[in-house]
Amino acid sequence: MIEKSFTKGYIYKTIGNILKKYYGYNVVRIDFRNPTRSEHYNLMQLVNNYMDLTKQNRESHLGLTYEAKAQKYAKIISKSIIVVILL
Repeated sequence: MIEKSFTKGYIYKTIGNILKKYYGYNVVRIDFRNPTRSEHYNLMQLVNNYMDLTKQNRESHLGLTYEAKAQKYAKIISKSIIVVILL
């Protein structure tokens, strides 16, 4: 019986390249154990952008729309981090 073990680095290199080349994804590596080895990517950037738009549009209905989007993306990020940590 042949057993093959795939490390996360191997998966990142092979699958990441496929996702970049054929599907146009922007693939980044985030290392929670050693952040200096991670690619520097701000997970909260989209949330921050929508919160800035919320502050700029407080008086109109767009402010609520932007705030809802910021909350939606913050929730997605928090769930993703929890799933990664539990693995």
